[in-house]
Amino acid sequence: MVSDDIKWPSLKVIPTTTKLSELLRYCVKTAKPIAEIPPSRPGLLLMQTRRQKVCREMQIEMPSTSQADILQRLIRRYLFRLERMKEEGITSTTNQ
Repeated sequence: MVSDDIKWPSLKVIPTTTKLSELLRYCVKTAKPIAEIPPSRPGLLLMQTRRQKVCREMQIEMPSTSQADILQRLIRRYLFRLERMKEEGITSTTNQ
């Protein structure tokens, strides 16, 4: 049962360009920059803060790691593992 004293808004509201621009400015102003968005993995933030703390305590510059650096290390690790497996006489790469 709907009472008669409630005023319902008109459903034929067409936003003007002024209101749309105000809405856009509000969204841009309140949106967080990408750097402030927390990482998707919960342990990643803890690992980063721990690494920063250790570097600060040891008074060393914290190296920035790019995806290319990480990929190089993974490839180097893989090649080292293959070389070690060849020396041990293991031919299959599925045994780890």
